[in-house]
Amino acid sequence: NGQATLGKITLYHNREHWNEADIRVYATNRLRPNATVGGVVPTPLTDPYTTTITYRPGQVNMGATWNRFGDPNGNLGEDWPRALAHELGHYLFFQEDNYLGIDPQLNLIVPIDGCRGVMTNPYRNDDENGFDEFHSLARWDTDCANTLSNLETGRHDWGTIITFYPWLHEEPLNPGPNRLPLAVTHIDEIPPSGKPDTLEVPLFYLTQNGETVIPGNTARAFLFQSGQNTLIDLGRPLLDQVLARGARPGDRLCVFELDVSRLGCVAVSATNSQLELHTIAQWQPDVIVSPVTSRTIDIVVSDVPTTGTILQGKLYPLDGIPSSVITLTQTESGYSGTFNLNAPALEGHIHIWVSGDPEPRREMMVDFGLGGSPGLRRPKDGRASPVVSPNGQIIIYGPGLNFPKGEFYAIQAATVIPDPPLWTYVVGSAYYLSASANAPALENGVSIVFNYLGDDISPVDEQWLKVYFWNGKDWNPLTTTLNTRYNLAAAPTQGEGLYALMASIESQLVGSTWNPIVYPVQETRPITDALASVDGEFTQVCRYVPVDENNPWNCFNAGDVPAWVNDLTAMKYGAYWLFATQDTTLYLKPDSANPYTSDVQAGYAASSPPLPPAIFYGDLLASDDFSPIPGMTVKAWLNGHLCGQGKTFATGNKIVYVVKVLADDGTSAAGCGTSGRTVTFTVTQQSTDVWAGQGTWENIQAQELPLVPGNAIYLPFIIR
Repeated sequence: NGQATLGKITLYHNREHWNEADIRVYATNRLRPNATVGGVVPTPLTDPYTTTITYRPGQVNMGATWNRFGDPNGNLGEDWPRALAHELGHYLFFQEDNYLGIDPQLNLIVPIDGCRGVMTNPYRNDDENGFDEFHSLARWDTDCANTLSNLETGRHDWGTIITFYPWLHEEPLNPGPNRLPLAVTHIDEIPPSGKPDTLEVPLFYLTQNGETVIPGNTARAFLFQSGQNTLIDLGRPLLDQVLARGARPGDRLCVFELDVSRLGCVAVSATNSQLELHTIAQWQPDVIVSPVTSRTIDIVVSDVPTTGTILQGKLYPLDGIPSSVITLTQTESGYSGTFNLNAPALEGHIHIWVSGDPEPRREMMVDFGLGGSPGLRRPKDGRASPVVSPNGQIIIYGPGLNFPKGEFYAIQAATVIPDPPLWTYVVGSAYYLSASANAPALENGVSIVFNYLGDDISPVDEQWLKVYFWNGKDWNPLTTTLNTRYNLAAAPTQGEGLYALMASIESQLVGSTWNPIVYPVQETRPITDALASVDGEFTQVCRYVPVDENNPWNCFNAGDVPAWVNDLTAMKYGAYWLFATQDTTLYLKPDSANPYTSDVQAGYAASSPPLPPAIFYGDLLASDDFSPIPGMTVKAWLNGHLCGQGKTFATGNKIVYVVKVLADDGTSAAGCGTSGRTVTFTVTQQSTDVWAGQGTWENIQAQELPLVPGNAIYLPFIIR
């Protein structure tokens, strides 16, 4: 039970000595902790046994708050320091994550279970099962064979430690002590240079039209610091509040929520704690960032007004000096521009605004990151992760990737995306992935990993997550490996393009039969939207409401059926029957505000509902001794049993009917419909049932059957 502790720690404020720092703490509340593997080295160091691996100087990156659920509302217990200890395992001890590995058959990055230790789950306080220790040789080959650690280095955790710290040795397991016997850690806090003039309580309340407003999960807050020419990413508002760490009088605080065209900015002062948001019409720019090199960054802006509009932009590198303001050039489809920088920008933010706009002016922010070998790299994550998104939530991984000097992958959070399928919703941000001209191909074993935040999706909807790729025409779901414990979703890349994580509730349907399905969503939706994923693959869907004695069945028929036949127009929470024409998968859009529940499905199965009825409809035609009028009763008979009836009504210049003929259920509808039985129809005229026609009982889809009443027939009166 050996221990490691930090010695002298020098703490600086306000980004002082930022580029020399070992640990960076950002103001944002949406940064997933990450670190450079072996980043403690002062100069590049080649692994002494695996010469294809080179460790480079880097940092540990932590947000101001973090908990295991990714909830931006704050820290939870020891989660923040435990995450820091885990990242220091990467940074100081050259460790890889033991919860990630490679599927040898798919050649795809996948989550790994069973390899215990601090590099698997830092939040488990489970000493007896080894989660407080680095993994030793024992059970390494059986439990950890497919981990990144083993596949890349061939070493267990302690094997890697003693490779770089040979004066250490792996002792047999010792149950104690568990406390550091000496106070060897010393923290030296250096006061910030200059007069500290930050707000004592940098809390701002969000309003719109004078009312409190709570932005959605995509909203972002930024602080433009006056005098220092710096930008601070503050992360996401918390309910109706923004905690503007580092804010000083004279700074400019902004909140952007582009997907609903909402934004607002305010000049920071000691007397104002309000930030008014505004909805800006026709302001959802589509911005594509295309790095040519790490010093030359192209941008293209579309979906913006071009008449009388001048767009300007400024690039804020994470580590360097911001660019000069550039004026974008108007093109046929929008605007374009190029940032030419004096130093590499491996990641950063680009601020775009309309010049000359009064407040609230039209403006926005987009971030990007590079990875590979773009030059002068201070890598944000491990050597095995060629590119990581600026927020740490996307990793692009490929075993054996070799980047020529100056080549890279680039990743950018999308500002606008094509409409997702009606049966999905997007979880977190979507990302553009691109590659420089001679970078390795983004295919053949390259994986994209979404490290989504826990509060981006309800726990019960996580099981339905899939990575989607936009092929220029449609969103295609990819084979996705999911681990809800670590909030990971991995899929094979499909080349350059747009990727997004989406959620859909899935149900497998069997073809040529009735399928009991559940609509487990509280939100009522038009039936054509709710069933869009199986459009063309079903004929009819019905809902059984036994408490409605007059009309217990509501049905919708697909295809060329008059609208007046259908009395089911929307899907609402409950159970249904659906007739599928082929084996297929039904995808339903979850409702994140009211999570999925299986209770309704269990209740439906327990009730053993009858099969749906056969539906007949059509014109009621006149004959020599019959004149149809609205309100007549049309009855359906099988073997003397009344199995359905309906009233005639007028549509256009015609009199029509709809009758639902019950299926034989062996009880109250015994003797009624089964496939192939003959149905006889009568129309009641002056208290007399007049024969009107016959049809064949089939409940696959509504049948058109014009009725022509003739001579009256008298049916036998049966007493049971």
